[in-house]
Amino acid sequence: MAEKPTNQNVSTWRVHLTFGIVTDIQYADCKDGMDYTYTRRRYYRNALNQVKAAILCMSSNSHPVRFLLQLGDIIDRKSSTQGAESCRKALNSVLNVLSSLHRPVYHVIGNHDLQCFPRTFYVDSLLKNISSNMPSATFPHLHYTFLAHEKLRVVALDTFEISVLGYGDQLDNVSYKLAQEMIRAHNPNVDTSDITGLEGVNRRWASYNGGVSRDQLQWLAQVLEKAKWNEENIIIITHVSNLTAHVSNLTAHVSNLTAHVSNLTAHVS
Repeated sequence: MAEKPTNQNVSTWRVHLTFGIVTDIQYADCKDGMDYTYTRRRYYRNALNQVKAAILCMSSNSHPVRFLLQLGDIIDRKSSTQGAESCRKALNSVLNVLSSLHRPVYHVIGNHDLQCFPRTFYVDSLLKNISSNMPSATFPHLHYTFLAHEKLRVVALDTFEISVLGYGDQLDNVSYKLAQEMIRAHNPNVDTSDITGLEGVNRRWASYNGGVSRDQLQWLAQVLEKAKWNEENIIIITHVSNLTAHVSNLTAHVSNLTAHVSNLTAHVS
């Protein structure tokens, strides 16, 4: 976050805030493999080396990083095939590296994360400290907001609130049941992670996808309105993007809500 110099002969920008972003680390302590399309090689263990390199880069930045945004899929679902303890060790391995930055880390939860642990696990671990330290947090939910700078607010959305993932311990949850109904109504495949036969925007109806609830949208609208009143710029962070060309998710209403928000600086996913 920087301010452009008023003197055209001056090339130096005034830096107000520097922060880091990492996403889709997808670490697992297992041998290399292929992605689900069998077209790209996956280097599961080397992901940790990539994170270490990123943290080293941020640590040596000429402008100190104030905080770090982790945008989901911190671990790969591959860990779940080896049991809960494997998932826990993988998660702790990445968190230990991120903590070496010695800066606050703000997390967004992704589909791979929810294939390793239920939502309640993340509420009680990754997000608990965030929520307890911020009056504007929405604990025990996975969406929240914080003021990163006096004129910059970060809004983290939960794009898997309506999802079949992460509700293994809450099978009677309304959002889980709604996601089941929506996917079954639009995806005729026996395996609903399979999008064979689905075209265009209908490719969104897959079990690894997700969406936001009306309650979360109302909360977002209130946050945006208050930020506008306080003259705060907004950065929205999500795991699933709702700005892709084919809209391969259930979060299109977020775009409708933010389309005319003049103080929206960026939507990062």
